[in-house]
Amino acid sequence: MSDLLDRDEVIRKIQGMKALIEDPNGNSNEQAIAMAQMQKLRTKYDIQLSEMEYSTSAFEIKVEGVIVANRIMTWKKHLLNFVAQGFDCRAHLSRTGMDVVGAPHDLEIVRYMFESLSRVLEAGAKKAHVAYKRENPYGAHLGAFKNTYIRTAGKVILSRLLSARKEAVRESGCTAVVVCKDEAVKDYCKKNLRLRTYSIRGAGCHSASGAGRAHGESVSLRGGLNGGSNQGAIA
Repeated sequence: MSDLLDRDEVIRKIQGMKALIEDPNGNSNEQAIAMAQMQKLRTKYDIQLSEMEYSTSAFEIKVEGVIVANRIMTWKKHLLNFVAQGFDCRAHLSRTGMDVVGAPHDLEIVRYMFESLSRVLEAGAKKAHVAYKRENPYGAHLGAFKNTYIRTAGKVILSRLLSARKEAVRESGCTAVVVCKDEAVKDYCKKNLRLRTYSIRGAGCHSASGAGRAHGESVSLRGGLNGGSNQGAIA
């Protein structure tokens, strides 16, 4: 197994050490150890000074309501959470629905991506359900099928998009900016919001959930747009 860390993780570690070293009330022995470790990591991973200069205070963080509803469908909770995390934001339940915390331009992207994927995936779920019912007329309740289909398909599509985004960030040398922005969002949530982790209940019908998951895993936007025959394709 490789002992190399992800570059994002390395920069986070270095920035933590840098903060310890620069603390006027810090312990001198701990600061000396941190300095040695920081230099070692910088040399091993070729981290430039410019990648360490960003601060979480440089980012404006806001909260925006993306879903306004008393009752929110399970698949919408999952989808918004996937999209928010993928674009350096955090989604959470609020008194009016679901809010997203992040930088203003990221909030715009999250809203656009969530609304676009919601429309496309909901239509794709209905289309896939109709196809499934032709072969299984007595199975797969639409609600449970749709919940699992969209949760699965949304995760598949976003993982592809975000993999390409992560690579582009690295090539452009903006990794430190993204890391600091993510930390700024975490700091904001910790200081201003009382968030707690909870489990979202899954669909009750196991046969419908299994069918929806199978169709969702094989989703192909390209196949759907090009009129392909993929069972999970979205037209």
